[in-house]
Amino acid sequence: MNDEDQAAAAAAPAGYGTLSASGRVLTPLEQDTMALVRAHAEATRTVVEAVQRLNEQRFAGDDAPGSRNRLAEANRWAAAARTQLQQGYMALNRAIALPTTF
Repeated sequence: MNDEDQAAAAAAPAGYGTLSASGRVLTPLEQDTMALVRAHAEATRTVVEAVQRLNEQRFAGDDAPGSRNRLAEANRWAAAARTQLQQGYMALNRAIALPTTF
């Protein structure tokens, strides 16, 4: 935390104190809500990784024609899901933190 961040945190009302990335002081409710989003995102990451492992196991040793294409397609869908879910969690965090910068 730089000097400006420390000064902002010191000037914050009692019960406040965590700074968002934009430097805005978050309320306890905002902090709790962001923690909930973070926990849900971690659980979702575990699900996405389980799907990726499933795809690898499903097609392991499968030499049937087209199996590589099916694996590639399954991996593309899993990657698309991962990216879009990450975007969703970023949007939720921005909705909570209400950054003042672009």
